[in-house]
Amino acid sequence: MTTLAHDRKYLKPLDYISFGGAMFANGAVTGLLQAYLLAFCFMIIDEKTYILGIIFFIVKVWDGINDPILGLIVDRTKTRWGKMRPYIIFAAIPFGLLTIAFFIIPASFETTVKLLLVFFLYLLWDTVSTLVDVPLNGLYSVITPNAKERTKLVTFTRILGSVGGESALVLVTVALLILGKERMRDSITIAAIIIGVLAPILLVWGAKRSKERLAPPVQEKHTIKDVFKYLKQNKPLIFLLFANLLTFFRHVVSASIIYMVAIVFNEPAKQILFALPGAVASLVGMLLAPAMKKRFDSKSIFIIATIAHSVALVLVYAVGSFVMSKDMQIALYVIAALAFCSMLPVGLLNTVPTLMATDIIDYMELKTGKRYEGITFSLMTLRSKVSSGLKDAWMIFLLVIVFKFVGDRTADTFAPQSDWTKKGIFWMYTLIPAVTNLLSIIPLFWYKLDGKTMEKVHAELDKKRSEAAREKEEEEAALKNCTEVESI
Repeated sequence: MTTLAHDRKYLKPLDYISFGGAMFANGAVTGLLQAYLLAFCFMIIDEKTYILGIIFFIVKVWDGINDPILGLIVDRTKTRWGKMRPYIIFAAIPFGLLTIAFFIIPASFETTVKLLLVFFLYLLWDTVSTLVDVPLNGLYSVITPNAKERTKLVTFTRILGSVGGESALVLVTVALLILGKERMRDSITIAAIIIGVLAPILLVWGAKRSKERLAPPVQEKHTIKDVFKYLKQNKPLIFLLFANLLTFFRHVVSASIIYMVAIVFNEPAKQILFALPGAVASLVGMLLAPAMKKRFDSKSIFIIATIAHSVALVLVYAVGSFVMSKDMQIALYVIAALAFCSMLPVGLLNTVPTLMATDIIDYMELKTGKRYEGITFSLMTLRSKVSSGLKDAWMIFLLVIVFKFVGDRTADTFAPQSDWTKKGIFWMYTLIPAVTNLLSIIPLFWYKLDGKTMEKVHAELDKKRSEAAREKEEEEAALKNCTEVESI
């Protein structure tokens, strides 16, 4: 029998690549919707746009119901493929098809029909997305017991996931260069079709290749009450969830790029130049995560990166405002360059929460003797989706209510906007998230799983796992001896 230990290597290069491909696909779909779904809706709906905020809110309420339910189902699942992988494999194709469906809604439909289509498609997409997100993120905690190997896996795959998140930007930009800047709506549709076709292939490959090495010794049936009971005894997870929930304020930065480039600068085809420095910086930040982990614990990295991000955004506003008053064309390139500074800490913020979640799972295993990957990561993905919904609702409130954004379904791009709207979009990209982003630090003041604590946790877990494996080997040997005696 093979004994699992945290200092042994379990993963081969192809394991990193295949799992990274799945994360790339998931990131591509998520990035597409985060960057372009709201913008596409603004281009096909020219009235009652405030209802979009209500739609996003209702969908995320449903998300709050289906995520924990799937987490419970995952934790009680037992198949020859494991408990995570079957969901990813069977949900992959519907995930791709529903992604495409969003971006082929005709602008000629009545407003009510279009709003209903967005609502029902989003509801279905969110449900299928949960079937992919929860198990896919849950694989991190069962694919290897080696904490260092897990850190490398998280870092590598999060990088690919981040690259995937920018793939829609690249595809839309290429399409705009070919079709022309007035064909933004068609360019988004083309990108959606490409991503919707390729994503299922990568998801299935990644899921089939991954091996679930850690699992609870006994498959237990959990209920919604167990979720609340688990949260009640898991204070670190509560504070991590609240901290991550509030990160929706910083996500407004990347979501505002399309409005900055297409409306403030009227250069939609240059959005890749505007966003690419930030994407590269985010990747660099992810690469720095392992080195940062050697010097700081996850909580400290989270706080440091959040403050650095806010300071950098203020710098972008100050310098950007000055240059914009002189020359708008130069300002576009200056702000694009400064985006590197502002997004560098985001790479760390994209990596650290997952490491913190896996730490929490290990901590709770030591505390309770049980591993709740499904519940933990269902709550983490719930937080992610609710955070995304809050980000969209917050943006709709700022754009439509505060900054008076107007739509035009007769055009294939955004309608002309007022100077007030343009100023508001720049504030959304810089000052507003710079201030509100700092709120995410507050819950971490009560998060107690620092580096020294986790070293003790992993040492104790290794000891327990070794003892359990030895006892099981002794039991199997004794049973074998008894069987041989009886046969004699």
